[in-house]
Amino acid sequence: MFKKFLSIFVLTIIMVTSLSTTGFADDGISKKLVTSPITPNWIAISQFTNTFDISSMGKSTVDSVLYAFSVDKIRIDAYLQQYKNGNWVTIKSWSTTSTDISCSISEIWYVEEGYYYRLVTKGTVYRNGVQLEQANYTSDARWY
Repeated sequence: MFKKFLSIFVLTIIMVTSLSTTGFADDGISKKLVTSPITPNWIAISQFTNTFDISSMGKSTVDSVLYAFSVDKIRIDAYLQQYKNGNWVTIKSWSTTSTDISCSISEIWYVEEGYYYRLVTKGTVYRNGVQLEQANYTSDARWY
């Protein structure tokens, strides 16, 4: 009798745990890491990398590099944004252009404590003066 009860109990626990799902609250600000085998299908852009971090002293570092071939001009626009009163507000922006095969931005900006911050970048390439394509990036939100 006890063995039968124990078998049913263990089977019930296994079924309940395999069927249950875990819910997590979404604060609407933090993004979850999602990996995907899908990669951008760019024509001229070969690589667009972005790095954003905030030190324990409030020093934010912004790095963005775009490589492209067979273009006349590359432009990067970078926006440091702060989440304030329910909205993302740009507090600092940088832009740079290049006529080479790469373009980069590397900046430092000290941020105010008590907010979420993120980096938004836009990389645009031109051929014969006409926009050929654009790549966009938004970092995860960082609290400082």
